[in-house]
Amino acid sequence: MTPSWENLGKIYTKALWEARLQAHHAVQWVARAACANIMPMPGDTHSNFGWDPIQGALVSHELRGRGDTLRVGLVVGTMTLIVLRQASVIDQFVLDGKRHADAGTWLDGILGNAGLALAGGAALPYAIPAHPVGNDATYTSGPYRGEFAVLANWFACAEALLGDIQSHLPPGTASPVRCWPHHFDIATLWTLGTGDAQTAASVGIGLCPGDGYYAQPYFYV
Repeated sequence: MTPSWENLGKIYTKALWEARLQAHHAVQWVARAACANIMPMPGDTHSNFGWDPIQGALVSHELRGRGDTLRVGLVVGTMTLIVLRQASVIDQFVLDGKRHADAGTWLDGILGNAGLALAGGAALPYAIPAHPVGNDATYTSGPYRGEFAVLANWFACAEALLGDIQSHLPPGTASPVRCWPHHFDIATLWTLGTGDAQTAASVGIGLCPGDGYYAQPYFYV
């Protein structure tokens, strides 16, 4: 997906809010797959996502199974869960009209066949904003197709901009640009002092697609 600042579109706050919440819940299956199959890392970095510009998706780190290595992702613009082997999509699950649990059943079938731990059994160490899809309601991405496309473009633009910023910071001090499953923001962490990323003086530079404090997407430092 090519980022386009010109095509971010007019922001209809209520509709974009709805799209963001549905996407935030859907991407938790990506986080669950990572939590089930990757050893915990400081700052929960094992469960964060990279932006795949070709797929237009938030994608997990590699999941190494029995003779197979997969990644799981969410194509934000179409609300489709995907499973990749290297750079190729080997299966997908369109969420529109489906329940959250249906997505988990589909994903667990693929992970199990690959010798990986099941995402459905992974506990997440955080809470996210409530939405009916979290209580067994169906995903309704169809009426918000335009808003999901705008949301995806915000992530694409942010990844390009933040990647450029990260590349101009002193070598070794700024983390890769990643999206965090609990806040759903995409950012780099610029470490200024000594110590690990949790204790050293640092500056976060990122994009939040909206939250309980401010409904519209915003950049922050």
